[in-house]
Amino acid sequence: MRPLSLRATLLLVWAVASFGVVFFARDVNLTVAGWPLNFWYCSQGAILVFMAIVTFYAWRRNRESAPAPDLAVAQAQRRYGRSLHRKVAIYVTCLVAFLVLMTMAERAGMPRAWIGGTFLFSTLALYAGIGIYCRTSVPVEYYVAGRRVPAMYNGMATAADWMSAA
Repeated sequence: MRPLSLRATLLLVWAVASFGVVFFARDVNLTVAGWPLNFWYCSQGAILVFMAIVTFYAWRRNRESAPAPDLAVAQAQRRYGRSLHRKVAIYVTCLVAFLVLMTMAERAGMPRAWIGGTFLFSTLALYAGIGIYCRTSVPVEYYVAGRRVPAMYNGMATAADWMSAA
């Protein structure tokens, strides 16, 4: 399937899932986890469908992309991919540990103002650290890390931006 027709098909699926299902879900007398189906679908289901579409699109386009022409280039890409996966795993592990630590601090009686300030300061410090660690002077590096970021991570970032705005 050509990229344009794939995009058109996935946009049609998204439109039907976002608007068509929501329109007819209000007439279905069904509850999910104590909430009417249409409320649940509007707040959670449409986002999950969008994430599934972005994931499928990234997977499909990765599968269709041409293989690396050179063995050395392919090995460098694999090393970069492993390094990127390792960094994401470390980041997620540290984030979960930080959230657990803040939960324990809240249960121990730490004031909410201090918890909020800790979250704000930690976020700013993390982003500043990433900016200093990953600094570059090459202009092409400012567009999706020199176009080396896999489509799956780029799709996850796009979905996170979309969901935060929603």
